[in-house]
Amino acid sequence: MQDYVIGIDIGGTMIKGAFFDSHGALVEKRSVETRVDRGRDAVLQNLIAIIKSLHTTKGQVLSVGIGVAGVLHPAKEVLLQSPNIKQLEQAPLKKLLSEALQLPVFLENDANAAALGEQWAGAGRELDNFLFITLGTGIGGGFILHGDLWTGENGKAGEIGHMVVATDGILCACGKRGCLEAYSSATAIKAVRCVFEFAEFIKWRFFYY
Repeated sequence: MQDYVIGIDIGGTMIKGAFFDSHGALVEKRSVETRVDRGRDAVLQNLIAIIKSLHTTKGQVLSVGIGVAGVLHPAKEVLLQSPNIKQLEQAPLKKLLSEALQLPVFLENDANAAALGEQWAGAGRELDNFLFITLGTGIGGGFILHGDLWTGENGKAGEIGHMVVATDGILCACGKRGCLEAYSSATAIKAVRCVFEFAEFIKWRFFYY
């Protein structure tokens, strides 16, 4: 029988799940809203539900890999800081999910996990050095250097979204001002578009009547 693995991406807006065979070929994928507004328990319930929905009778699921946006404890068991998923901060995610699923669970920063995925079965298979950039609710990055994941001294080497690009700029969800993420993430771009559309409406409503 074939062996399988499950990969999960926990983002600030969506939880995305995928089912892969042992060679990295995609078998199935699903997604559900993260719904951070409903609190930690709701997010965990959505997470467990999507993982269970990806189980198969065709073979054995060996493990579950979880990519989550934020900074992890060095032991890779607890999410320490996540500007866009604050409800999961300090939650013992690895322990909770391992017990609920009765499967080995591996926790990693989402951009780092994506970089490792590209190295395993994607565009980075023949590269020893590359940078993988994620763009969604926030901005992240994963570095592969000399064939290994490089996270830096404190695990934040790939957090390019929180580089300050404008002194005293827009307030970021992380608490700093002027972060790249505050200007160029999908969330920021959507906010700018809404302001632009509102300005266009006001101009049409009051100046062209």
